[in-house]
Amino acid sequence: SQGYYDGYGGAVYVRDGVLVVVDVEFESNAAESLGPDVGGGAIALIGSKRAVIAGSVFHANTGANGGAIASLNSDFDVYNSTFDGDAAQGNGANGDDANMCPVVATNGQHQTGSGGNGGAIVIDGGSDGTHTFCGSTFTNNTGGVKALGGAIFRTPDLAKQDTAIDRCTFDGNHGESGGAAYFHNSTLAVHATTFSNNTATKGSGALQADGTTFDLANDTFTGNSALAGLGGALSL
Repeated sequence: SQGYYDGYGGAVYVRDGVLVVVDVEFESNAAESLGPDVGGGAIALIGSKRAVIAGSVFHANTGANGGAIASLNSDFDVYNSTFDGDAAQGNGANGDDANMCPVVATNGQHQTGSGGNGGAIVIDGGSDGTHTFCGSTFTNNTGGVKALGGAIFRTPDLAKQDTAIDRCTFDGNHGESGGAAYFHNSTLAVHATTFSNNTATKGSGALQADGTTFDLANDTFTGNSALAGLGGALSL
């Protein structure tokens, strides 16, 4: 794969700790721009016990993955916050394929791709539990080329994990697949949330998922589009 394994957290990097962020603005911070796992333009959480982000603004932050926040095996929740114009700058996503890459990386995988997942937030790992997003707004965030999730990307590595999205707004986000968000191997509850004007180059314009169970209630999908993809609003 192309890129780097270091360069997490343009503003804040937390490993095996607890983070509470209240009424803070993060603007134009940058993590490394290329790498299969590296990212978190504003905040990187690695093995963190707990993180809460509330009433905060993330604007124009960038990283290979997770333009605003990158989380690996960490528990965190987001309340009443705004993510606008953040971008995942990597490309090709991240895979483990010995046929494409015979070299074994430092994490024991035959890694392919240079990132690009989760324009605003990327969540990876098998030891984290439920993530909650409540009362938050995601606008004009962008995922990378040949990657997944214009605003949010999540892939639990082991058992299915829960994500709750409640009273949020996703507007004008863009990703190659999953214009607003992409989820793998998840149980996803989305309530009273609006998805509008999100676009995907392929895949689904709003929500895209595989191996995922949905609970949708009182949601609005309007003006989403897949330019050459599977569905304008939702792809399972």
